[in-house]
Amino acid sequence: MIRVNESIVIRRSPEEVWTSIANYEFDLAWRRGLTEMRAEPPGPAALGTKVTEVLRKGGQTYRASTVVDAFHPGSAYQFTGSGSSGSIVGRRSVEPADDPATARFTYEFDLRPTPLMRLLGPIASFVARAGMRRDLARLKVLLEQ
Repeated sequence: MIRVNESIVIRRSPEEVWTSIANYEFDLAWRRGLTEMRAEPPGPAALGTKVTEVLRKGGQTYRASTVVDAFHPGSAYQFTGSGSSGSIVGRRSVEPADDPATARFTYEFDLRPTPLMRLLGPIASFVARAGMRRDLARLKVLLEQ
């Protein structure tokens, strides 16, 4: 199992951060290597939203299809699905940080890798966590501008 759980504090209100992270199309601006992100129906995440994403990393293309299967408006949603890397369960959440004008965004996922991905083991886990930290730093810059 590859488990990634990263958080970042963003100098924006929780409502502003939620609006951004619940918009799957906005992922294209902050997630490096993401070449396609499509939500059905279009618009912000909601219970039952189906998402298709295509990620290009390390010369490989990875596809995933997920569905939002738990939803708490304004604070969190969970998605489950599978793709070329394996099966995934993930969650995005936003909560007030210490200062009421800031928000803590947490993005986490558990990936049960395919047999081929399992061979990469600890390397894949390290790369996923490092990539997530870079992506969250990029999100912070975009939202704080």
